[in-house]
Amino acid sequence: MIDDSVVIAKSYLKGWFAFDIFVSIPWDSILQPLHFLAIPPKTAQFPRMFRIIRLSRITKVLRVLKVREILRVWNITLQLRVCGN
Repeated sequence: MIDDSVVIAKSYLKGWFAFDIFVSIPWDSILQPLHFLAIPPKTAQFPRMFRIIRLSRITKVLRVLKVREILRVWNITLQLRVCGN
């Protein structure tokens, strides 16, 4: 596991940073005033697809964190059993 915050930040900036910035832009608020330009509905929903992708990434991270916590508790339990015997 990587604990160095500089390495983590560089990796994030090279990887998902641009995508996260793009997804965090309030596209609904930006595109709504342009409704008079007859933007097709599918184009207006395009940013929502990115939000769904981001949501799936967040759920993966949460699963990893949950598994990590389970493993930590399991490790403590095993240590207690070994020390107790």
